[in-house]
Amino acid sequence: MAQAAQKLGFEFSGVDIPENDQTPYALRYSQFVVPLVKAVQQQDKEIQMLKEEIRQLRDLLSQ
Repeated sequence: MAQAAQKLGFEFSGVDIPENDQTPYALRYSQFVVPLVKAVQQQDKEIQMLKEEIRQLRDLLSQ
């Protein structure tokens, strides 16, 4: 998870890295909310733009 975020250049504090071999990795699920909401907002914006483009293309075809 942390490596994927780093590859994307994204600062993500939702992963607790173990301090030693006896401690497991942990995820802080509350840290996932903001990035997920932002992703949904971006997808919604893109969907609206694509719907408008489809509408315009249909208008052109019907002329």
